[in-house]
Amino acid sequence: MRARSRLAAGGASLLMLTALFGVIGATSAEARCAGQGNGVTSTMSYGGTVRVRDVPNSGTCNGDGEYHATLVDASSSDGHRVSFRWDGNGDGNYTSGGSVENGSVGILVTDNTSRAHEQLCMITNAGNVYCGWGSDVGTGYGSGGFGVNSGF
Repeated sequence: MRARSRLAAGGASLLMLTALFGVIGATSAEARCAGQGNGVTSTMSYGGTVRVRDVPNSGTCNGDGEYHATLVDASSSDGHRVSFRWDGNGDGNYTSGGSVENGSVGILVTDNTSRAHEQLCMITNAGNVYCGWGSDVGTGYGSGGFGVNSGF
């Protein structure tokens, strides 16, 4: 699988990756695309608070092989950083897809297999890492639940 990721600086930040997400594993996980033209927001919650949001752009589930979304620090007042991680072949070797603190960053995901696992993470000021999908969250990168994006 050939995938690329890039995070540009400033307000025009754009993250290039690859995927389309359904759901596997986490019972509270949410789908990435619920049918053509129907993107669904995904979240990662910790301590009863939504910490990370992955918000699909309007029209992204259109069958063109690209997933456009915005990664949002949903609890920006806490000072923690949030990140997006993905695994194109499901072997558990996640690639960092960028991160943001107190704001949001654009994501573009494309992949020649149209399949990738996604995790949303929070990195605390103390350096603790919590990753997962929905409320299925674990300690450390690669722990917790994940979403699967396929068939775009």
